[in-house]
Amino acid sequence: VQDVAWLTDREKALVQQEIHREEAQKAAQAPSSQSASGAAFFRSPVVWYFGICSFCLEMGEFAVGFWAPTIIQGFGFDDSRTIGLLSAIPFVCAGFVMILAGKSADRRGERRWHLIIPLGASISGLVMAASFSHSPFLAMCGLTLAATGALTSIPMFWPLPTALLSTSLAAGGLALINTIGNLAGFFGNALIGGVKDATGSTDIGLYMVAGFVLVSALMVLRIPASRVNTTPAPEERQAAGAAS
Repeated sequence: VQDVAWLTDREKALVQQEIHREEAQKAAQAPSSQSASGAAFFRSPVVWYFGICSFCLEMGEFAVGFWAPTIIQGFGFDDSRTIGLLSAIPFVCAGFVMILAGKSADRRGERRWHLIIPLGASISGLVMAASFSHSPFLAMCGLTLAATGALTSIPMFWPLPTALLSTSLAAGGLALINTIGNLAGFFGNALIGGVKDATGSTDIGLYMVAGFVLVSALMVLRIPASRVNTTPAPEERQAAGAAS
């Protein structure tokens, strides 16, 4: 931090103070048995908890990301160019919301609800897209909401395990969480593909994926806010002070 040229001395001190505070908080919260030796992260309940949470969360992201063109085609669109353009709409919207959500989370130092709300939007969008598949406009709105919520929830998710894992477990633990989450890329696509082959529609598959995302939201809700929320970033605190 001291070598960063674009920070003032006061800002460097604030950043360094924040780093020390977070490290002390992690050390106080980490069980005494946690160790960097061997594969200790495999025995950490926190790692497996967030791994399952990540898997359920990623089910929504992979379902929308991979199946969006097929789902849109099921709305009654046949032209490849139209399907391609419509497929881009949810992701353009998600890009804007991701930036706004990240700024809001950093400004307020709040992490949990900034994840639960996008997950709720993803669930609502998946259910809406499946329920109104006969109406292209409403189904497209649902798909956009689902994609926006699913994609926004991913960057909002990672600060939670990072806040709860001790330094000795962070690297291996986060890697294992990410690995478990990425398994949804196989299972989610296989689930919707199997349902579509059996029923000729993706509707039931979307309902099932919404159930997985709901499990993820409930798991996040069980995490105490005091353990994952942070103080606002130094520049945000300065802006708030200037405004007052």
